[in-house]
Amino acid sequence: MSEQGPPLQPGYPTICHVDLGNSDCPGCLAVREEGGTAELVCNECGQVFAKVAPSKIEEAIAALGKAAQS
Repeated sequence: MSEQGPPLQPGYPTICHVDLGNSDCPGCLAVREEGGTAELVCNECGQVFAKVAPSKIEEAIAALGKAAQS
């Protein structure tokens, strides 16, 4: 059974998990903020792609977006 991640947040680009190398997951990148940390996770399976300071969310999303385009 897969862990359900957070919903997608408006204001961030949509990056699909399939574009990040998992052809079996229909999920997309989402941001989960807890305390002083933000996690970039798949909203479907819960895979964590990065843990960053909240001030670095946009930078981390941009880096994953570039990886998805490669």
